[in-house]
Amino acid sequence: MFTLLAGASALALTGAATAGGPFFATWLAHEDTLFATVQESTVKMVMKGDSFSHLIMSFEGAHLNAPKSPHFIPTIPAWEVIEHDHDEDAKYDTRPKWMQDLGIFYVGIPYLRRVHEYRFVWNEVELNETTHKEGVRSRKEMTNFAYVSSFPYIIVLDAAETKEGIPLDISYQLVVRISNPYKALFKTENWLETITGEVNRRARNYIGSRGYKQLLSEMDEQPEAEGGSDANPDYFSCAITDLNTKIPGDINRVRSPFLVNLEEKYLNGLVGNYGITIESANLQTIDIVGSYAEELVKASVREYTAEQNAKAVRIEADAQAHATLVRGRADANVIQLKGNAAATSLASRLFVLQKFGQMGALLAQLDAMTESSNAKVIWANNPLIREFPGLGESINGSGLDTPAQLKNFLKDFMETFSPEEKEAA
Repeated sequence: MFTLLAGASALALTGAATAGGPFFATWLAHEDTLFATVQESTVKMVMKGDSFSHLIMSFEGAHLNAPKSPHFIPTIPAWEVIEHDHDEDAKYDTRPKWMQDLGIFYVGIPYLRRVHEYRFVWNEVELNETTHKEGVRSRKEMTNFAYVSSFPYIIVLDAAETKEGIPLDISYQLVVRISNPYKALFKTENWLETITGEVNRRARNYIGSRGYKQLLSEMDEQPEAEGGSDANPDYFSCAITDLNTKIPGDINRVRSPFLVNLEEKYLNGLVGNYGITIESANLQTIDIVGSYAEELVKASVREYTAEQNAKAVRIEADAQAHATLVRGRADANVIQLKGNAAATSLASRLFVLQKFGQMGALLAQLDAMTESSNAKVIWANNPLIREFPGLGESINGSGLDTPAQLKNFLKDFMETFSPEEKEAA
């Protein structure tokens, strides 16, 4: 009797919605009565009493693998989200044209069909208005839809120990896509809590295989070397996304004989068991907890101080080396200037010697001295040279120690004169 009355009421509402125009149908849809509105990239669950009836989804470029749909694929689980070309949206939309135009979906007879509501708990990033730093906020709200597009959630892992035994509080961003809303919402009590347990177990093992500094480096967005390294941030993400295809207990899990015809990728892991696909996992914060936190601060201060001291030593050593180099160059310049001055002085004095016609006498004397001896001579004691003040010191200062050296120097010096000057000499 109740069913007949409900059916009559539904027919009356449907007739009223059709006759009353778009306004009345849209009003009913906003109340999730007879019809419903569905936000883009989300899905709503329709219940028949306390049992599941069907899903309604709004997601451009994708459709649900609904069992009663003419497009149902038996090798893919029922209610799986399947992508299609964007120009095929009309092909998979089986709603009447007027519902498509209003953007509403049929729910069913009121009291016999209703949109499901459930309590959802999740963490999200929140900016602290006082400190202007990002923090994690836990939320718990009643909702009547679920996202089927990729959505980021913040997951917190407490007291995970590194391979050195350092306890860390870690938060990471988990980008998740519900690939099968029916499995996610009805095959587990709370899909996010369930996969968080699976993911945190893997994350804890991963943290235990890494050192503290290594984990800090993996928070960087850029790998240290091409092809990956121990500091590659993708390593953490890869360790987590592997759960999509395999999780503990897959081998021992009892499966329905109706699943034997399904494709392999829909049987195991988070995808097969819970209808959840993890797109990526990214480390957000790493904080040392307990007594290790204070020790790390002290160690960091010591390390910083040591680095600054080493830098100061390097700067001082560089300054000393530079000063030595400058002094060496200065000394060399002084020696060069002294040599140039001595050579200039010698040249000027020899020119005077040549001008007074005594160059020939000096050359003759040098020939005699060279034949008898080639020992070093103190030129300042030579009577001929002594007549020209400073000439002997200039010759000695130029490194001309023997008669042969001075004779050769004079010959080279004479080549600088013109033929007329040579004849006069």
